[in-house]
Amino acid sequence: MFTHSVACDLFDRVDERRLAPREYLLTDLVTTQLPGEEPFSEAELIYTIGSLIIAGHITTTYLIATGLVRLLQEPGRCSTLCEYPEFIPSDR
Repeated sequence: MFTHSVACDLFDRVDERRLAPREYLLTDLVTTQLPGEEPFSEAELIYTIGSLIIAGHITTTYLIATGLVRLLQEPGRCSTLCEYPEFIPSDR
């Protein structure tokens, strides 16, 4: 799933969160244990974290690509957005 150096970096992040927890998802994954269950193994943690990273990357990539294809298929919408950028939703 990852190169050796990325996996090593993730192991380092897991160790950091065990030693100094913060209010992040990674800390929750590292420190949470369900009643009657074993804590995540190192391999399970790395696999889960890696899956979350990849899932976020793929989702964003596909969303951008799909949006661009739609704009290219409908040039009128593209022109409208260029002329009226305020039509583009923004949380800022």
